[in-house]
Amino acid sequence: MISDFDYKGYKLGVIYGIDGDYQSIIADKILFDKKLDYEVVAFLNVYGTVSFRSKNDIDVSDIAKKLGMIVGYSGGGHKHASGCRICDRDEMKKKMMEIFEHSMNKIKIL
Repeated sequence: MISDFDYKGYKLGVIYGIDGDYQSIIADKILFDKKLDYEVVAFLNVYGTVSFRSKNDIDVSDIAKKLGMIVGYSGGGHKHASGCRICDRDEMKKKMMEIFEHSMNKIKIL
């Protein structure tokens, strides 16, 4: 599933949980599918990182550097393939457990 976002007039697709080994292949399929029309694809994962892929004139290394600096980690890479850390793994696990517990409490089945 791809979540759509508008980033400075560009169409950005965000995907969660795709293993790093497949991101380039999937990004190529998505970025060059004329029906989808994405300029940037971001892959979020459980390790607290985000990987960006882009096409045309969009420099995602600049996005990764700035995002990494804002959240206190490093970021960067190539013009069309870059990434950064947005939180550490323990923080990500904690957030996921909080969301799960909150959701379980809302359904009130157990």
